[in-house]
Amino acid sequence: MLVAAVAVAIVVAAGCGGSNNSSSSTSSSSGTSGGGLTAQQIADKSSAAMQAVKSATFALDLTATIKGDASKATDAQTKALLQAPIVVKAQGNVSNEPQKADMTLNLSAAGKTFDVGLKMDGDKIWVQFMNQWYETSQSALGGLTGSSPSPSASSAPLTQQLQDSIKQLGIDPTTWTEGYTVTGTETLDGTDVYHVVQTLNVSKVVDDLLKLSQTASGLTGGLGASASPGTQITPQDAQALKDALKGLKIDWFYQKDNYYLRKMQMASTIDLSKDTSAAASGVQSVDFSLDLTMSNFDQPVTVEAPANPKPIQDLITALTGSGGLQL
Repeated sequence: MLVAAVAVAIVVAAGCGGSNNSSSSTSSSSGTSGGGLTAQQIADKSSAAMQAVKSATFALDLTATIKGDASKATDAQTKALLQAPIVVKAQGNVSNEPQKADMTLNLSAAGKTFDVGLKMDGDKIWVQFMNQWYETSQSALGGLTGSSPSPSASSAPLTQQLQDSIKQLGIDPTTWTEGYTVTGTETLDGTDVYHVVQTLNVSKVVDDLLKLSQTASGLTGGLGASASPGTQITPQDAQALKDALKGLKIDWFYQKDNYYLRKMQMASTIDLSKDTSAAASGVQSVDFSLDLTMSNFDQPVTVEAPANPKPIQDLITALTGSGGLQL
């Protein structure tokens, strides 16, 4: 249940914004103006504009605070989660033509902190885990995964790559939308933007999260991660999450002159007070918030190779050998 609460925000940010092709739409409301456009039309224009973006800078901040009584926690992991929030911070620059990336991610949860970095310059790839960099290439990764990526091939747009990656997990956030509403125009960091609110179909969101949870369990199990049966999402957990997440929505901010996505925000409280299993473990609610900002569109991205990287096989051996990675 706790994993699902965080996954809601992360998956939505990566795969949902402005890419829905549903026929459902709502026009501007309460006298606000979308410049003669409906909310759905603004979202569709943004989707088309972002497909053409070749590079951008992004920053993502996610916080999930689990509230309750730690003295009632039935396991050490739940007790730790009740004592400190889960915080994810990611930022970086990405370029599609040419293929370049320079990104960092920091995760703090249950008293542990993980730092991950990624650099890519054409065929060359460097991965940072904790404080060590490792080197590989797209062609080498193709050999490990059984595919043969071609660095010279024309790659898909940045937003399409994100959506395709998520769909490979067996979920499709583009089906989650119930409708869009224009709330008006605003100024964001000196730029005029449309403010559009997207309402989500919570039932579809949670059903897809079940699939995501199963995929994540398989991956962590492959890394030797320790997990208890209680961390699995049951159908009862799913229904409780659907009941607690009614009225879930996302705020999108699209630049008026070119429809680029400049910001998205999502915040919600998941009330678990009526969930008997959560209450028994001391958990009463989960507050989560997510902010994603984008800027510096179509600017050159420079990637500096890290000093003294080790072979990627050293990282693979460390993660899979001698008991695996204990999370």
